Amino acid sequence: MGMITLVMLGLTAVGLGFGALFGLMRGRNRAILRLIMVAVCVVVAIVLRGPLTKVVMGININGQTLEQTLLSLFNQGEMTFPESVQTLVLSLVEIIVGLLAYFIAFFALRSVTWAVLFPICKIFVHEGEKMHRGHGALIGLAQGVIVVFAVMMPLNGLIVQFDKIADIKMQDKPLLELPANVGLEEYVNGPMGKTYSAIGGWYFNMLTSADTLKFDDLTDMVVVAGNLAGSISGINESMDVLQSDTASTQEKADALVDVGNRLIEVGEDVDNLSDEAKAQIDSLLGDLKEMVGGGEESSEEMDEFFNDLSLDDINIGGMGHALVGVGSLMEKQETGEEINQEDVNHIVTGLATNMKFVDMMTGGEDSPTLVSDLDEEQKTMFENAIAEQELSSEDEASLRKLLGLTDTSAGE
Repeated sequence: MGMITLVMLGLTAVGLGFGALFGLMRGRNRAILRLIMVAVCVVVAIVLRGPLTKVVMGININGQTLEQTLLSLFNQGEMTFPESVQTLVLSLVEIIVGLLAYFIAFFALRSVTWAVLFPICKIFVHEGEKMHRGHGALIGLAQGVIVVFAVMMPLNGLIVQFDKIADIKMQDKPLLELPANVGLEEYVNGPMGKTYSAIGGWYFNMLTSADTLKFDDLTDMVVVAGNLAGSISGINESMDVLQSDTASTQEKADALVDVGNRLIEVGEDVDNLSDEAKAQIDSLLGDLKEMVGGGEESSEEMDEFFNDLSLDDINIGGMGHALVGVGSLMEKQETGEEINQEDVNHIVTGLATNMKFVDMMTGGEDSPTLVSDLDEEQKTMFENAIAEQELSSEDEASLRKLLGLTDTSAGE
């Protein structure tokens, strides 16, 4: 069992156990009094979250505000994010600070009411008869449930979002590598993490909303942006493998399948984005070339790909399936297995709905071809599949070039 799971179980047990124990000791009436105070603490902490966030973000540290200091942490060494992504990261930081402000306010209010208000108020509230000790324990348990909900649900949500960000790959390496015994992924995908997310996901979203976006939206956007940049870098690397004279057919197939599967995952992430998050993603897509190739060093084809790019222009999952299909086709050619029209249609449809990708891959002087050594029957299959697509003559020419086909329309 991972460290995070053990900690979460321990905190839950402590919250419920001590709630019941103190309720038993206080009796029914005073347990009710304490229950009301704790509930009020939760409400007041929610209200104070916003004002406290502004105060904390304005704290001056060595001539910089906390906001500036935190943002600089995301721009060190090779891990430099473009400005639009930095804006997203800053929004994430503000939400995290807001969540911390909520925790601080809740625990401070809970301590003050326990140490000051409760001793005063309990003078006017009798414990109740001894037979009401059991009722007090149940009411104390209810108080424990409130505390666990107020603390553990936001904490669980924070762990889930952290897991998403940790999985972002930059240069084929996770953005954050944690020791295996921490058990971050184990907790998130385990029964406790899933149960807490189902019960308290709405509460976490309420505490971590900024304008029209939620923390969940923002982390999803950062994940999609980072993984899309990594996948496009992978396409460039796969194209280099395809053009290599020393790479075997299996190595070329593996390279395409690998980047294809990554694109499929990104496509699934995009499908799960809210409409607001998709609109925000569109506004920062142009800056992704800095994460892919590095600003001035990026190729003309890469710049053209990202110019005025929108999620509506590309079918990321479809492109991924197309590349996986090409890799499978290469393997079938190697083993002599039959290639059918359905296989070809699958590839062509995925490419035809992603002409932005196709133009990027065929824009250079030495552009690669995805397939080779096709016999006449197989070429006819590809031509039939292309003919079924609604493409301009220019797009058809680019697609034929990528597929290694003769552009029969050139002379028409």
